[in-house]
Amino acid sequence: MAHDVAYVPGAPFFTGAPDPRTLRLSFTTHTPVEIGVGLDRLGAALG
Repeated sequence: MAHDVAYVPGAPFFTGAPDPRTLRLSFTTHTPVEIGVGLDRLGAALG
């Protein structure tokens, strides 16, 4: 939240055994520029 970005853990979206090291990113309703901004924010949050 401090970097204005959020993600959803990926494990609930597996049909088989979930991988807890995954995440789900939303990109279908965003422009390429918005996706780039989001990735920059996510990188800053994880960095």
